[in-house]
Amino acid sequence: MSNFFWIFLVGVPVLGLLVLVHELGHFLAAKLCGVAVLRFSVGFGPSICRFKRGETVYQLAWIPLGGFVKMAGDFADTFLEGGDEDVAGGSESDAIPRDKWFMEKSICRRAIIVAAGPVFNLLFSLVAIASIFYFYGFYSDDPVVGALLEDSPAGEAGVLPGDRISSIDGSAIASWTELAETVAFSEGKTLSLLVERDSGPVEFSVKPRLAEGGKLYRIGISKKVEKRSIDLLPSIYRASQRTLFEIRTIYGGLWSLVTERDAINNIAGPVFIFQIVSKKAEQGFEQLLRFVAILSLYLAVFNLLPIPVLDGGYLLFFLIEALWGRLSPRAMHYCQSLGMTLLLFLMIFAFVNDCSRDPALLSTP
Repeated sequence: MSNFFWIFLVGVPVLGLLVLVHELGHFLAAKLCGVAVLRFSVGFGPSICRFKRGETVYQLAWIPLGGFVKMAGDFADTFLEGGDEDVAGGSESDAIPRDKWFMEKSICRRAIIVAAGPVFNLLFSLVAIASIFYFYGFYSDDPVVGALLEDSPAGEAGVLPGDRISSIDGSAIASWTELAETVAFSEGKTLSLLVERDSGPVEFSVKPRLAEGGKLYRIGISKKVEKRSIDLLPSIYRASQRTLFEIRTIYGGLWSLVTERDAINNIAGPVFIFQIVSKKAEQGFEQLLRFVAILSLYLAVFNLLPIPVLDGGYLLFFLIEALWGRLSPRAMHYCQSLGMTLLLFLMIFAFVNDCSRDPALLSTP
């Protein structure tokens, strides 16, 4: 099937699902904190159908790109109430008691409501990754040699495929990640490898070589790819570890935007994301779910950035309010306008990046 087909069959619903999960977090937290939700919409634009229960209108709209939550007495109502803009007809919140307005709640409750969106994206990722481990198994991280590169230092020393490297220079090695890091930062000194074989333990002396074009060292071995089944509780534990690792990786990438000149060229937008989603869909549901889980983490982390109009920006407003008092409606409006301008610029830059990106990158699984 063409990428165009997958983008609309899978890409749009996937992005819509992640935004909907985010908004569902805000919705449930608002209800639990006693805030009146005026509208909870699945999708945008004109409604296909709607019904009202209590003070909330639930609707299904035509554009399947997520949804939105409209709360009584939110930032928009506060801005209008401040007298900075003349709006005929007042606000939808006027019919709702003030004690059920968002901005009338304590800072703690408002922070919970705002943070619930990213938290739901985080939980979605955790559940998705745990499901992958439980239903599809996980790739072992054991330090077992799968193959040897041609003329590799390890091969020349006598290491064979299937060998399990149990220690380096007397220090136990528990995982392939630990093995790779130990070799990479060995500074080229000769290493003593203790290898386990069916015939018994064997010790080798291996001198790592500097990787081409880098500062890290290699001994010319690749990991044995082995998939294992796993029970539910270990799946959840491993999923939490993987989620924390991915979050650290995402924040590391964001920090590189500040510290590395060329890192900004890696910023991707919806066009590239849709293309990757379509590629993963062709590879099967497991690969698609893996990518969606990581994408949900990106959405959570991005929304927590302290930029006005994002959830992190609102949390920053609450922190300022707790320390020095609430910002005026006009000040919040100016901050949000600045944040919207920044996001618009970022979206344009990401779109330009997407259009200039090498299509060959999409062939990488």
